[in-house]
Amino acid sequence: DLEVIQSLRGGQSFQFFLPHQDLGVHDVIQLTRMRKSSSTGVVFLDDNHLAVASYGMKRIYIYQYDFNMGGSKSARLLASVNTAGNPDLMHVDLKRKMLVTSLLKEGAQQLFKYDLEKKSLEAIKVVNAFGAKVENQWCHEAAFHPSDTSSIIAAGSSNMKQEENLMISIFDYEHERVIAQYL
Repeated sequence: DLEVIQSLRGGQSFQFFLPHQDLGVHDVIQLTRMRKSSSTGVVFLDDNHLAVASYGMKRIYIYQYDFNMGGSKSARLLASVNTAGNPDLMHVDLKRKMLVTSLLKEGAQQLFKYDLEKKSLEAIKVVNAFGAKVENQWCHEAAFHPSDTSSIIAAGSSNMKQEENLMISIFDYEHERVIAQYL
């Protein structure tokens, strides 16, 4: 029912770019080839805002987009913040106005608070949903538990070099404790 989805089905679209990324410092080695890695996670915050995680730039961006400004389509950068590592995938808690992103090679997750009215985005803290016992594991995904009463994230690992540790971990990020892990 989102208006933006209905308009996309009708053939409308828009294009916008992350800030310029020079080759070299933000390149990623994937298997046997180099590639430039840019936006790896995108979530809608409401009908006119979206957040973008940029692996290569090590930043989270919030954009406001509009299909009706003078008959043209546009997007405007509202806020951005550095991440503690390379953000991979991202999830949003619309009620708490928080974002969580997996920090791939760091094997951790980072929490952010956003305020669309103030056009602000703030890094809150880095957490380790895998716990202290699991080392050298990548974190490929992080998501909030869909609950009004809990402060939980789930994280998935993906480093095949540590295959015995491939897992999903459920973590209480307010009390900094692992609740459950599934290998």
